[in-house]
Amino acid sequence: MSINVETKKAYTEVVKVLNSLPDNDYRKIPEDVMLTLEKNMDTEYEYYVDLRKPLTEWKISEKAQTILAIIFRDYLATKKQKEKILDFEKVKINELEEEKRKKYNPDNIFEKRKIQEEKEEVVSLVEQKESFWKKIIKKVLFIIKKDI
Repeated sequence: MSINVETKKAYTEVVKVLNSLPDNDYRKIPEDVMLTLEKNMDTEYEYYVDLRKPLTEWKISEKAQTILAIIFRDYLATKKQKEKILDFEKVKINELEEEKRKKYNPDNIFEKRKIQEEKEEVVSLVEQKESFWKKIIKKVLFIIKKDI
């Protein structure tokens, strides 16, 4: 399996952030997880963690944020934080499933075609939606800030 450059850079960012954790938190992360990240990171990519800046001001890729959110959820979160995160993820997954059911409902196929033909005639602005993982990351950051 070949890992793309973007993922390797994200691994580098994740390793740098995790290396800046206090020892008691760092030890909670399994050694095999750290070894995998370190083995696959981009050693030529330089990323610096500025601990003087708040977490929200760090320039970190979305992919690295997602990986950190998963590591936080699985290894660093308290039981209460983990429950909140898992509940939030369940809600978001259910919302996505509901969207899929509405979008691909076979009863509405012909109705959708009719609507699509009408939309082709009308020019409208496209609304950009926030990704599922971006919403989870924001929620995790909110929970972290709330508990600090």
